[in-house]
Amino acid sequence: MGMAARRRTSLPPWLEGRPNLQPGANIYYEAFQELGTCRPVGMGEGQIPWTAIRQYAEAYGFEGEEFDILLEIIRAMDGEYLEIRNKK
Repeated sequence: MGMAARRRTSLPPWLEGRPNLQPGANIYYEAFQELGTCRPVGMGEGQIPWTAIRQYAEAYGFEGEEFDILLEIIRAMDGEYLEIRNKK
């Protein structure tokens, strides 16, 4: 039971509808948060560079298939993020 349920209050609007992460998935969310600081900004926000993802992977030990999965997940999250940002 979450804290809001224990207190019998509702979630703040920015938390409603958020996805529930599977156990262990937080490593990808944390990677996305960190890699977002490498995003190029000019006339608008750009994609997180592959080189930044590769450097992150090397620093945190993502190798082989683990890197491929990290890359795929970060690219998917980044695509959704940019789509939302471009609508604003």
